[in-house]
Formats: sequence, structure tokens, C-alpha cells
Amino acid sequence: MSLFSTCAQTDEYKVMERVFWLGHASRQHLMQLTDWSKSKVISLVSGLVEAGWLVESPALESTGGRRPSGLTLNPERGYLLGFDLGVTSLDVGLYDLSLKCIDTRSVPVARIEDPEAVLETMHLLAASLRETWKLEKTDILAMGVGVPGPVDVASGMLIDPPIMPNWNRVSIPDEFAKYTSAPVYVDNDVNTMALGELHRQRLASASRNGPLNLGNENFIVVKLGTGIGAGIVTHGELHRGADGAAGDIGHIMVDQNGPHCHCGNVGCLEAYAGAEALSKQATQGDSEVFRRLLAEKGFLNSHDIAAAARSGDRHANGIIREAGQRIGLVLSGITNFFNPGSLLLGGGISEISPSLLASVRQTVYARSLALSTRNLTIDLLPEKHSAGIRGACTLAFLGAACEENLL
Repeated sequence: MSLFSTCAQTDEYKVMERVFWLGHASRQHLMQLTDWSKSKVISLVSGLVEAGWLVESPALESTGGRRPSGLTLNPERGYLLGFDLGVTSLDVGLYDLSLKCIDTRSVPVARIEDPEAVLETMHLLAASLRETWKLEKTDILAMGVGVPGPVDVASGMLIDPPIMPNWNRVSIPDEFAKYTSAPVYVDNDVNTMALGELHRQRLASASRNGPLNLGNENFIVVKLGTGIGAGIVTHGELHRGADGAAGDIGHIMVDQNGPHCHCGNVGCLEAYAGAEALSKQATQGDSEVFRRLLAEKGFLNSHDIAAAARSGDRHANGIIREAGQRIGLVLSGITNFFNPGSLLLGGGISEISPSLLASVRQTVYARSLALSTRNLTIDLLPEKHSAGIRGACTLAFLGAACEENLL
């Protein structure tokens, strides 16, 4: 279940990781999940309780016999910061070790092309949260950052991000070293969204008090925004690929004669269904609503398209249906190849209209093999506004625990 191939996976790490994923666990749970002896589990737990990483929690529900005593990560041992950086917005959340949200902040990003300014804004948001909650710098145990571009996870360096060209080879951990001594972990933003959803699913599963089945999760989170990407979870593991570039579906070609894309190629899905592409399409065609908005504002965005669609504007609804069809065509190929249990749509464009989701569903079910879709669900990402921050904190905790920056 490790997110990091270089993780030493000490026994203490394995205990903390499993308690983290479950939210709360009993010693019997840990024996079941590790196949360790009772004496080994008791010894490890005692050491982590004595060190202040684990605390006893109220007894869990009985599955027969005495109610087992519970364990949770100590919420007072320290905090995690999670950043979800987009092309137009920046969200940050302060969480405790049990991934309970303490507070969040959100600001628009005016100049994504200026890494130094964005990183300073991130630092100021973190300082604001610490000041509000009277925290010292040392109270922040680790930080996670999701960014809209390919990332070398080992170094936290962005590699040729198409929609953030000035960030090429910027190492966020190195830059953050100016502001904090806490370890910083970086991944693609849709990967952090997938981690956040994985954590949500596991907590929900654990709360049902049934058999513990960690590692059976197979789903894809699709972020639809300025960029388009996919976070792939297979058998409970985040799949990054050989070099961390897995899931960059926005640059799958859907028309060899299509428009130019940020990546330098033509006809990419992102060039048809990304936020900028939809806004450009809105300026074309016959729509009185869009002509009026252009005259008033001088530009159109996805919020304008959503509002026009709700008012019944034919051009707006046509843009949305066509975008859903193109997204669905790409996802149908991925469904045939990967056979996920669910496709979960997140990002700002996923909220533009219910007809987008309907169009994606219709296309995927029509164009995929029957066996690939027999148990497939296609829906909006639950808790989509917090999944990225939660996932960034998940990345931070597991990275720091893995590298023994916590223990």
C-alpha cells in the first residue's frame, strides 16, 4: 500500500499507515491486515502510543464478543498542510493527522506564469493558517502540493508542464525550503484528487464494520478544468507509470486535423474540452446571450457557458454535449483498456451542466465493450471541492512517515 517505491516500510510505518487509512483500528484489525502475531502488534502499538503517535479511542463495534479497543493517530501530535494549485485558483487546508479538516483558505491565482509569486502566496496562506490557530512552524509536520502538470515525484520537480511552461524544472520542495523545514511532497493535481478519494472510500468502508478489504479499489478520477487529466487507482495503488506521467489523457488526440494544443500537438482532447477551448467555442456560433456577455465583459468563461445553458441557449448546450461526447470517447477507450469499477468526474468543468455527465455516460456505455461496463459507474467525484487538499495531505503524511521524517 506504499505510495513511494523507495519506502523502507518499517513495521512502525506499516502500523501507522493502516491506522491512517482506516481512521481508527483495533489491534485485531492490525493482526488481520499484517498477519503478525498478537505479541508483535501489542509491542509495536505500545511503542507508538508511548511516543505519542497513537492514542486509544473509544471501543469499536463488536463483531462478536467483547468490543475491541480502538486506536487513532494522535490529532494533537502535529498538523498537515495540503495545497491544491490550479491555473486560476489556489486552495490550502490545515488538517490534523486523522485527516480532520481544521481550516481552509482559497484565493484566485492572477499570474500562474510567475512561480516565485505563486510560491510566496502559498507561504503567506500557510502563515495565515498558523497565525489563526496559534501554531509554531514546527507544528506543521509535512506539506503536500498538487499541481496541474507532470511531476517527478522523487524530487518534486515539474517537468515540461504544458499549461505552466515557466514552471519547467521548478522544484517546489527546494523553493519551500526558504520558508519551512517541514518536508514537502508534490504530485500532479489529479493524482492528489485520486488519493483524497481513496482515503474517503477507505474510511467509508471501515465505518461499515464489515471485512477489511484494503487494496481492492479500482477507479479513475478525471479532472476537467483548464487541463484534463486522470488519476488512476488500481488494486488500491496510485498508478503513476514509469516516470510519473500516467493519466495525461488531455493530450490524447481526438482529431488529427484539430486545433493546436498547449503541448505543441494538434487535436488533443484538451484543445476541444478544456476550459479555454470551451470559452473559445462560446465566442463562435449564433448566440444572443454570448454576444451580450462579450459586449459587457469582453470575454467568456465556463461560468457564462453554464449560465447560458441553464437559460436554454442552444449554442451553449451544443458546446457542452459535444465536449461530453469527446470526453466520453477517450474514456471509453480507457474503460476497454483498464476496466475500472468507476469513473469519477471532478474539476470546474464537471459542474458546468448535468448534460455533460449525461453525454459522457451515454458515449462511454455506447462505445465500450459490454463486459467492461457491466459493473461500471460513472458519476461526479464525491467531495470534489476537498478531494485535492485531502489527497495532498495524504501524500504529505505517507511521504513523511515513509521517509521516517515523522518517526
